[in-house]
Amino acid sequence: YYLMEKLDRGAPDSDSNRKAVSWVAWVDPMEPQSMRVMAEVKGGRYSGLRVLPQGDVVVVRTIGQRSQTLRIRSNDGHAIAMGRTTVNDDLAEAEDEDGLWSTRAMEGEFRRIVQLDAGTGQTSVFSPEIGADVEALAVPSAQDGRPLLAVINDAGVSRLRTFSGLKGRALVPVASTLPDGVVRNPKWHPVLPEVGFHLVWAQSPAQLYSWNWDTGALEAWSSADSSTATLPSGVLRWKSFDGLEITALHTAPPAHFAGPRPVYIDLHGGPASHARPGYLSATLRALVEQQGVHLIRPNVRGSEGFGKQFLSLDDGRLRENATRDVSGLLDLIASLPTMDAKRVVVAGGSYGGYLSLAVAAAESKRLVGSICRVGVANFVSFLENTESYRRDNRRREYGDERDPAMRKFLTDISPLSRVRQMTQPLLIVHGKNDPRVPYSEAEQMAHALRAQGTPVWFLTAEDEGHSFTKPANRDYLHQATLEFVKRAMSGESLGPVYLEKRE
Repeated sequence: YYLMEKLDRGAPDSDSNRKAVSWVAWVDPMEPQSMRVMAEVKGGRYSGLRVLPQGDVVVVRTIGQRSQTLRIRSNDGHAIAMGRTTVNDDLAEAEDEDGLWSTRAMEGEFRRIVQLDAGTGQTSVFSPEIGADVEALAVPSAQDGRPLLAVINDAGVSRLRTFSGLKGRALVPVASTLPDGVVRNPKWHPVLPEVGFHLVWAQSPAQLYSWNWDTGALEAWSSADSSTATLPSGVLRWKSFDGLEITALHTAPPAHFAGPRPVYIDLHGGPASHARPGYLSATLRALVEQQGVHLIRPNVRGSEGFGKQFLSLDDGRLRENATRDVSGLLDLIASLPTMDAKRVVVAGGSYGGYLSLAVAAAESKRLVGSICRVGVANFVSFLENTESYRRDNRRREYGDERDPAMRKFLTDISPLSRVRQMTQPLLIVHGKNDPRVPYSEAEQMAHALRAQGTPVWFLTAEDEGHSFTKPANRDYLHQATLEFVKRAMSGESLGPVYLEKRE
């Protein structure tokens, strides 16, 4: 069985069929022409496909923010709903003889370990609430006494826990010496007491590890990058204006950089995403290793992985509270002797780009520069001009600009309405073919800043969209970013520059 998805981007906006389509299809790899579509959903998606021993398929169907687990009969494709409809339903790649193990946020704030009875369709919560998401599971293929291995998302960092499979039992920490990173694809060996997984961390994009249940031994099966020293990392925590705890991933510069060092704040997109300790991009690594900056990647309110309530705390009229979270981070930076609070650059892409502009307006006196990559300048024009297939989804997050009261609110909080508060240099980056955040967002922001004399570097590429993907363009952006940060941190001149990268 295979999952396939397609979006007809060429259909006109008025075409009611302009929706994503997802299929569950049966395919014989030796005879691809024999493909038979078992199920189809328009305007939604299927995920978490599992094949039961008798051939039926269990899959999660998601439309909007609602998900339903289905059992699709192999003989006729008839779909049977299993259990109740849930929000953020996420079926894990795991099963045993009694049912399907998964991680879901059925009760409480976080994803927990649950089991779906494939016969009755009933789902039961097994693990206790631990204040963190269980994001992945490794389940032994046989009932031989081996436990489930759970991957916990602890402020963005993956931690390993074992779980006995008995209701209410605690998750036991293991492999405490594993470097901070993100664990992917944990799998039990068919027979041996060994779990294999990939670790994405600062020194490797996918290092292969194993953990032995009998001995507790943690072993790396592939090498990591040894050309550079491992950068010190950790998690910063602070209280925001309303007492809410906010966290950030922190990578410190090498020890040979003496004295208080400048700070580069990198804000993630989404907004329903979150910063994780993965393999650093070439630009971020160069900033830390060559320019000696502290790299801080906050998970402000609205980030996923911190519970349902935290995820919703920036919705609609709560949008500006995320900016206040960054203000709290600036307070923390000012209290740390290893950081130079007078040399701070804030940057971000997509939603993080909007947030970097919002912080540039709110905290201009505490910054030496800002970088906005493909960010929103005006929520109203963004919602009116983004591709129609994602417009309603964005309205649920930001608010509906067609409502007069919400339109006024969105206009008032938009960075374009607060240009006069932005006095420090900005680097604005945008591809001309961006279907998500229209190029006009960058144009109007750059023009407004220049009109009042604020230094602006405006970097654009005619052959790029919502990110710079072509090697030549990425190299150009890399060098421009390093140069902008270097000059901003040192107080050098940053006169208005228009940088257009053409093919």
